[in-house]
Amino acid sequence: MVYNMFLEYVPRGSLLDLMHRYGGKIPERDVNCYTQMILEGLLDIHEKGYIHSNLKPGNILVFPLQHGTGLSTLKIADFGLAKQQEIKDTRSGFRGTRRLPWDTCDGDELRDKLLRGESPNIPKDMSKLE
Repeated sequence: MVYNMFLEYVPRGSLLDLMHRYGGKIPERDVNCYTQMILEGLLDIHEKGYIHSNLKPGNILVFPLQHGTGLSTLKIADFGLAKQQEIKDTRSGFRGTRRLPWDTCDGDELRDKLLRGESPNIPKDMSKLE
């Protein structure tokens, strides 16, 4: 039996590689755009009911420059530790929270706060979420 797996070629490596190429100092304008790409990717993953569980610069792939922007395209990779969100009733033994921190505000609000350098509104006591 033969299995074929097709993967995209990633000539620019990972975000970690990009950080090393810039000596750890990626221009702020680029950081803002890259942050938005990562947050939009995470929101999409979460909307599909999954949690990545291993997000780090080495797991964010850098693809060739977008036309006219001078920026690379980032894609989240390595879903080996990803988990499907399971929000169950506590009567059936679930001991987690009924709401997740990223549900406390909409995606645009969360992105804007993070781009302004502000912390998201994540409750200190998760047990009080409804």
